[in-house]
Amino acid sequence: MQIAADETQETSFRIQAAIGAAPYVYPKLSTQLVATVQTSGQIDAGALLDRLSDRLGRLAAPQPALIEGAAVEIEAVADSVSEPS
Repeated sequence: MQIAADETQETSFRIQAAIGAAPYVYPKLSTQLVATVQTSGQIDAGALLDRLSDRLGRLAAPQPALIEGAAVEIEAVADSVSEPS
């Protein structure tokens, strides 16, 4: 870390030194001890499905607004369109 903190060194060299030292200065989470707790109990499948259905209903996207209007017919203008020869 002394090289990374040395302001007389080039910036790119300091960055490379910091990248190399980072795993040792800040250990990864996967190497940390993680405590887990296991629980057991009875699960009511019907209640679980009801809760899941309610949650999905709340997460569903609202229906988009309907655009109302009358159809407009466009007349083809055959005289102004010429076919290439």
